[in-house]
Amino acid sequence: MSSWNEEPPASRDDDPSAEPPPRPTYAPMAVPPPPGRPAGPAGQQPAGHPAGAAAQSPAGQAPGYPAGAQPPAGTVPQPSPGAAPGYPPGQAPQYPAGQSAQPPGQAPQYPNQAPQYPAGQPAQPPGQAPQYPNHAPQYPAGQPAQPPVQGARYGAGSSYPGAAPQYPGPPQYPGAPGGWGPQPPQPAAGAGTSRRRVIVAGSVAAAVAAGGGVAAWLLTRGDDKSAAPPPKPNPTTPAPVPPGPPALPEPPTTESGPYTLTMWLDKIYTPGVDQAKTTTDLAAALVKADPLGTVRSDVQEYIDQTKLDTALAAGNGPDLFQMDSLVLARRVKQGTLLDLTPYAKRLNADSWHPAARAACTVDGKLYALPMDVYAPVVLYDKRLCDPAGFVVPTTRDEWITQLDKLKQHYASDPKFEALHLVGRAWQTIAACLYASGCEIAVPQNERWAGRLNTDAGRAGIAFFQKLQSYSSAPKNVEEYKDPAGNIIAVLTAGKSAMAIQPDWVVAELLRTSPETARNLGAFPMPGTTAGKPATVGVWAGVLAVSAKTEHPVGASNLLRVMSSSVWQERWANENETMPALGGLTTTSGTANPARAATLTALAQGKPYPAAPGWTAVPLKDFAENVLGGADPVVVGADQDAKIAGTFGRYQP
Repeated sequence: MSSWNEEPPASRDDDPSAEPPPRPTYAPMAVPPPPGRPAGPAGQQPAGHPAGAAAQSPAGQAPGYPAGAQPPAGTVPQPSPGAAPGYPPGQAPQYPAGQSAQPPGQAPQYPNQAPQYPAGQPAQPPGQAPQYPNHAPQYPAGQPAQPPVQGARYGAGSSYPGAAPQYPGPPQYPGAPGGWGPQPPQPAAGAGTSRRRVIVAGSVAAAVAAGGGVAAWLLTRGDDKSAAPPPKPNPTTPAPVPPGPPALPEPPTTESGPYTLTMWLDKIYTPGVDQAKTTTDLAAALVKADPLGTVRSDVQEYIDQTKLDTALAAGNGPDLFQMDSLVLARRVKQGTLLDLTPYAKRLNADSWHPAARAACTVDGKLYALPMDVYAPVVLYDKRLCDPAGFVVPTTRDEWITQLDKLKQHYASDPKFEALHLVGRAWQTIAACLYASGCEIAVPQNERWAGRLNTDAGRAGIAFFQKLQSYSSAPKNVEEYKDPAGNIIAVLTAGKSAMAIQPDWVVAELLRTSPETARNLGAFPMPGTTAGKPATVGVWAGVLAVSAKTEHPVGASNLLRVMSSSVWQERWANENETMPALGGLTTTSGTANPARAATLTALAQGKPYPAAPGWTAVPLKDFAENVLGGADPVVVGADQDAKIAGTFGRYQP
């Protein structure tokens, strides 16, 4: 089985060559065409306009009319014959030699980003556009909220000479049929309309395009008491549908020629398992799936992480190797892991336990195949609990009530403890923090910020302190690394009614103390609400692929074999662990009373912070110091500073 209590080596330096996180990309906002008018090609503008500019006329002037003149009511404004909108008659804009009026593929509207225009030719106020998702347009002081007559549409038969003025996604104005049309003429100065009202009206027009709720809010602002409500949406106009992400091409399924994969595996400690036969069978399974592939396994007592780091950095490491998910982010930061996201479908990733998949994901990308998954659950000894009238709790308060009942029932026995819990049991500490809503740490660009010195962090450590008060175990002891933390010996002694452990402990007891194992029950850590277990930390034993492998497709073929139900079940049985593939009932799981509780806990589980310099030391020190009487605020602040200094670092 995997050694789940092991931690990665201590963190060292930041990676000065780390690339910044990729910027998100956005698809152009889809805007429906006006009723009765087909949409033109993306990015199309009338001939004779600067790149990215919409049709413009001088401020306050309708196209095709002298300054100050407006078209008669009910007519559509027309341009002067041969004049490009926004330019004197007979004068066309000039472009550099060889440059077309519209750069290919350029669209005038970009989500969350205002287009830029050449100096002196702003189609809109500089760097602004009237319609952008989640962004209200800003205009310079003294300028109307919407420049007059921009993005105007013209009726049938009234096109510009030689160019059809089709604009994708023009501004929308309230009061125009279907919500579309040219900007109404601005009232003349002194016509009884205040500047505040003009700005509000223009802002409402932009808000209508962004959403009716914003428009309704704007209508309540200022001193405009007579503003009309926004027009009702036209039910015949289809709602904008943003384009979906482009489909990624399916990666190849075979290498160009015969290949051999090397794989480093941990030794299996389950008695009676012939690991040599297992690796031979795995090689045969790969050949059956891909006749070009062979695999050679190197079984080690426990993979030396320093040795693996050195080999991967030198480019002569294994193609695949076994590790745990707690060091996944560190290796991603180092650049030593192959991104498996393109192969996710091939690896049955949608069928894994969601918490297991999350534990194998860093920055939204998949980097490993989970082979077994772990979560802490509460084990209880029926031989001690049943005589005290114990009832399996469904809430945190009920759990405390049952612990009090056990403590009172066995008050005369000085060696009895209702719950065995050492002070530096970091998996339980993390579970108490998560269950109280504490995130432990969150990423901030290339840094990490601790969240222990928060109300949620203090509530979580207070609950851990309450649980530890039912134990006689030392407060400064590590789990599994000290006789007092040897949970197998503790449960076998028969003096501890409960313990919080993963289900591999039961598998170990089935061999070393079958009587103890047969009398164990299990339940997920209760939450604050009945029927909803507490959120706990989840981690996984995984297989990853070297970024420098010469056979990435071949490696994916081997992982595809190992992601199958046959090999997931075989691996789980031979390692006495919970398989990462959902829906499997393994032989080892049938005999393990903790398996059902683990499945329930996994549904509420979440991975530990995917930090390159992850270490549980701040959690252990937080608990030990608080248990020793230190102020949680002071200790929490100290440990948050430690998180900030270590979680963003990694060992190169």
